[in-house]
Amino acid sequence: MATMLEELTALKSLLDQGILTQEEFDAKKAQILAENNAQTQNTHGAPQQFDTQGTTPIYTTSNFSAPQQTYVPVPTDSKSKIAAGLLAILLGSLGIHKFYLGYTQAGVIMLLVSLLGSIVIIGPVAMSIIGLIEGIIYLTKTDEQFYLTYVAGRKPWF
Repeated sequence: MATMLEELTALKSLLDQGILTQEEFDAKKAQILAENNAQTQNTHGAPQQFDTQGTTPIYTTSNFSAPQQTYVPVPTDSKSKIAAGLLAILLGSLGIHKFYLGYTQAGVIMLLVSLLGSIVIIGPVAMSIIGLIEGIIYLTKTDEQFYLTYVAGRKPWF
């Protein structure tokens, strides 16, 4: 099942880079999920999904007359979007949220712009605005979107 997650992550990366349109991304994602569900049928014929290790089945009730909701399992040891959002809003000018998410280069850039730009006050103000915007973006995304974009997709800015 890790291959499905890898495929979805690669698709998200292509979407973020502008190689795929949103419609192409949605169609390919639906195809991957449909193939995955077809491969993992249980004895009762209901689609079966697994956790990120591919060992524990996740049972869902599905209504076959309505389109199925897509589900991307978010690892429990993943970075917290709430922590990242609050760090971005409260300490955004220092880039602490970047360090938390593992973007060392982006964190150092924000920290240096704030410290070196404090001579003319523009640096910390600009970095605070960027931190506030990023914090709001983090907090408004679903857990799956946050994980695919910032943890698995490694998107350091906005």
